[in-house]
Amino acid sequence: MEATMKAGFKIKSVTVQNGGFEYRTHRLAGWLNGQRIREQFKSRAEAEGRKNELEVKAANIFWRAFSFSWPPTRLGGVVAPVG
Repeated sequence: MEATMKAGFKIKSVTVQNGGFEYRTHRLAGWLNGQRIREQFKSRAEAEGRKNELEVKAANIFWRAFSFSWPPTRLGGVVAPVG
C-alpha cells in the first residue's frame, strides 16, 4: 500500500453528473501523513489555494521529524546533521 502513497497533490478538472445535472469541478487528490486527501472545488483557484495549504502542511510535518534534540558533544555543543 505504501507504494501507492506518493508525495504531492494533483488537481484534475472533471465533469460530474448528479441528479440529472452535469457540471465541471476541480478535484484535488493526494496523500498527507498516510491519509488520503480527496476534495472538490468550484474553481481552479480554490483548488490551487488548498493544494498550497496542504503542501506547506506536508513540508512542516516532514521537517518536524528532524527537530528532536541532538546529543551534546564533549565540548558542550550540539552536533547537527549537514545537508
